[in-house]
Amino acid sequence: MSNNDVFNRGLDEKVIPAFKKYIGEQSWLRSLIQHTNKNCNKGATFFAIRDNYVNIYGHGGSLVKLTNPNTDKVVGETHFKYLLRKKMRNGKFYVPIIDGKPKFDADSITDMFVDSLDDGRLLLDQARLYAGEEKFGVHQLVMANPNVLDTEIVFDKDNGEDDVKTGTDRIDFCALRKGESNELKIVFYEAKHISNPELKGKVLTQLERYRSQLRDPKRVCEILKSYRRVCENIVELCDGTDINIPILEYAKMVVENPLNLTVDTEPRLVIFGYDSVQEKGVLQEIKKIMIGGELDEKHILCRGNPDAQWTGVKFK
Repeated sequence: MSNNDVFNRGLDEKVIPAFKKYIGEQSWLRSLIQHTNKNCNKGATFFAIRDNYVNIYGHGGSLVKLTNPNTDKVVGETHFKYLLRKKMRNGKFYVPIIDGKPKFDADSITDMFVDSLDDGRLLLDQARLYAGEEKFGVHQLVMANPNVLDTEIVFDKDNGEDDVKTGTDRIDFCALRKGESNELKIVFYEAKHISNPELKGKVLTQLERYRSQLRDPKRVCEILKSYRRVCENIVELCDGTDINIPILEYAKMVVENPLNLTVDTEPRLVIFGYDSVQEKGVLQEIKKIMIGGELDEKHILCRGNPDAQWTGVKFK
């Protein structure tokens, strides 16, 4: 692996105060981080620490990216599509087209975009409009389990969603599983909707690439170093505040016993989004393909409704 392929996660110690101050001061951001799904106590957004920046995910998309241009300042940014109004402020829905060109008057652009994020949930509502079925389902899986540590994971250097190499693998998420003697194991999961054609066999090659990474001693050292640092960051960011990131309980366990953290070398496959008929038919056919491709059956996790209470497949 070259230096450009180093797996790195975590915030530098010197920038923690700036991130903590920014989150504490920005009420729209706090409402986004702490927002929960309607009619239940599950979180609706996922707080992910990257290589000296933070992504906040909702409905399968990165809603906000927090960066620090210098150690004293943090700034947030979002994709413009999340700022579009459902209708223009002047009440119009349509823009005239003259000779093949949209005709905007002086106020049209301003009228099309919100000019204030008084409540960060606006971004979450907008994100639902753009969420594909599989990404939305993966996010439901992530939010249903408080021990999920990271999502959208690139093993080599991750330059962010705006600069992704063609063919770059992104494993969907990893979680901390507690074992005997307070051992905590990092387990990686690739999740596919039942309709994904990659379940016909291509996903086996994908999992083998992940397995190869997880069996590389150098990569394992990078993963352990990175996620110990991420757990330290989470504890520091939440200390003395009312911010309650779901992974906080597990992060504290890692901070208290960092040497108890290990990496599971076998990635799991999660299949979701099927009904009772598909469960008896196409799901069984897929499982035969996976097992025939030498994927251990105990590493295939199945759930029809990704947002329902997990039993037997709970990551804890």
